Amino acid sequence: MFQDILPQVKVIDSQNDQYIAHLMDYFHICLESVQRLSVGKTKHLMLKALADTLGGYLRVYILPITRRSYYAGNIKYRNAKMLFELFDELKIFLRTNGAGWSKPSQDVENVRIPPIVITPPKTSIACNGLIMYSARIGDGIMKSKTSGTYQVMPQIGAERASQTDESILYKGKEQSNDKIMTLGTTEIVIIAIVSALVVWLLVGLSLVCYRFLTKQSEECSPCKSKTTP
Repeated sequence: MFQDILPQVKVIDSQNDQYIAHLMDYFHICLESVQRLSVGKTKHLMLKALADTLGGYLRVYILPITRRSYYAGNIKYRNAKMLFELFDELKIFLRTNGAGWSKPSQDVENVRIPPIVITPPKTSIACNGLIMYSARIGDGIMKSKTSGTYQVMPQIGAERASQTDESILYKGKEQSNDKIMTLGTTEIVIIAIVSALVVWLLVGLSLVCYRFLTKQSEECSPCKSKTTP
């Protein structure tokens, strides 16, 4: 019964996004009508029957047309995604993976794909955009060439050889640079704090020693010179 109320595929215009909005509205009306008209235990059975019919209808006819129409550039991604999300919701409601439905229809000839017309240029200016490989001359010496506004691609073997030579030539320098220890901001702050504490301790010790020596000198009685009678 529910299959008889579904729109026929031949009346669907898949060249624009309007058919998606019409189908979504129609499905929504069908679901609301079933919920409103059915009562009791019949309501759940009717909803499952309608969901099963809509799921098979989407899988066999609508989703293949939508997929082909999207890749043809006729509809937008967000609109096509609405149908696929509805299909997933129906499968979740029915607790099925859709294996019991018929296979997607391969008869999608009514979807017209506009051809992309590419006219070749009449001049050879487009050839300047080609990326050319450099030519090898002598013992690994590369001859630089440019093609249009692109950078010349070096040969893979020569690039590896040059990297090996550079690593051999600058091996000692790299090792010496690795030995140099670099200090970050945190290390510098820690060193500054430790230095300040050391200076503060030295100043404190100096003051303590100075006060101790001053106190000892004040308590000591002055030496009196012995005079002859």
